[in-house]
Amino acid sequence: MAFHGTDDGTIEYRINANLFKELKNIEANVKFTTIDNIGHAAASYAFTQTGDKPGTKTQYASTKCDQTDNSIDWLFKQKLKP
Repeated sequence: MAFHGTDDGTIEYRINANLFKELKNIEANVKFTTIDNIGHAAASYAFTQTGDKPGTKTQYASTKCDQTDNSIDWLFKQKLKP
């Protein structure tokens, strides 16, 4: 799970966008939410995410990714494979 603001001046948005693109190429279990017009404070949105709203867009790297809208519910549903 990754969240990134398009106006981040600390870590450029394109870095995470490119990383997600590569993870999508290998069909990883990753979801990436873009938050328009937000700087480096995207983490504050991460823990209150309950589905896409105007100005946000969630992408899934593969069909393996659980598409639960609530980010906290999604996080705690994840399991390590033995």
